[in-house]
Amino acid sequence: NPVVAGLQQQADALEQEIIGLQLHSAPLLYEAVQAQQRAAAAQAQLAQAELDLASANVALARTTANLASVRAELDADRSRLAALVLTSYEATSNSSALIALVNSRNLAQTLDTLVSYSQVTDGMTTLVQHVRAASDRLARLQSEQQADQQRVQHQVDAVQAQQAQALQDEATYQQQASQLTGPAAQLTQQLQGVLAQIAVAEGKQ
Repeated sequence: NPVVAGLQQQADALEQEIIGLQLHSAPLLYEAVQAQQRAAAAQAQLAQAELDLASANVALARTTANLASVRAELDADRSRLAALVLTSYEATSNSSALIALVNSRNLAQTLDTLVSYSQVTDGMTTLVQHVRAASDRLARLQSEQQADQQRVQHQVDAVQAQQAQALQDEATYQQQASQLTGPAAQLTQQLQGVLAQIAVAEGKQ
């Protein structure tokens, strides 16, 4: 039957195309599997990076709290220092008060006043040292905070890069999958149609 023979040739040609597509698509299928595995690996790395980012955020919050505490302490010390400076200035700059003090007949009162001035000076010196130490601690905390911020930023960049890579891998997988299933499905559908025509033609014989 020439009709059946013609249809069989079409079926054979379609089968050859399907086989050729399968042979050519095998490397694409391998790449699709590799892309899927890379996407899964990127997802695992992303989860770890998010844990690292959370840890860095905790460290940064702790440093920020310590920084605020030291700044409050430094502000208080500066206020006390300003008061001591004012007291010392008033005590040493008032010449009439000093003359009256020296000429005072009350020796005990004179000594008490001089000791008070000395205590003010000593207290001011001690407080200056304390403020300076607080400033040093503040500088160290600022350096630690900057290091934490840089580390967090690097982790954020790494997370974003991993997310982008995972999305790219997923898109590659989907594209490769469509390249495999699309043409193969069309050829298979055509082949089924030809085989159905053959069956009809043979039934009429």
